Amino acid sequence: MGTLKPKDSIRITFENREIFNSVFIETYKPLVLFANQYVNFNQDISEDIVQEVFMLLLQKKYEFDSLTSLKAFLYKSVKNACLNYNKHEKVKQLYANEKKAVMFEDNFLDKIFEEEVYFHLIKALNQLPKRCKEVFELSLKGLKNPEIAEQMEISIETVKVQKKQGKKILSELLKPEIVSILALLFKI
Repeated sequence: MGTLKPKDSIRITFENREIFNSVFIETYKPLVLFANQYVNFNQDISEDIVQEVFMLLLQKKYEFDSLTSLKAFLYKSVKNACLNYNKHEKVKQLYANEKKAVMFEDNFLDKIFEEEVYFHLIKALNQLPKRCKEVFELSLKGLKNPEIAEQMEISIETVKVQKKQGKKILSELLKPEIVSILALLFKI
């Protein structure tokens, strides 16, 4: 089939691929350029939108009384699809911004909590006997009992005794809630 004339009656269906292909070839690029204006010149999004409009055209089996009315339908459909895409993107952006704000707020409160716990821990650690304090500080840095023993040149059993003694003193100095939190955070 040749080029369609503006006044030709058109029925777009899966069965009539020749007409569909002719319309697609003639209008695809101009529709993508048109869509680009609505989606910040994002070529991939524009192409996706135009392809979706053509799929809709095939699925619904529209009939048009002329090529002009078909083109009007295509341009209007592409414009509406672009506007819907932009609306959806704005909603996604609002949600993302809201989520960031909540995460920042949660993180802020976590930091306050951590600082408060850390303050009480440092205060209590400073009241421990010297060797016990050193064992605890190394433990809080993530060292294991054998590493602490090697670094301090003491036995692993001495490290365990110092930790046990330190836990007892800390549990007396700190509130029970803070001791539980420290045990979870630092696995002491």
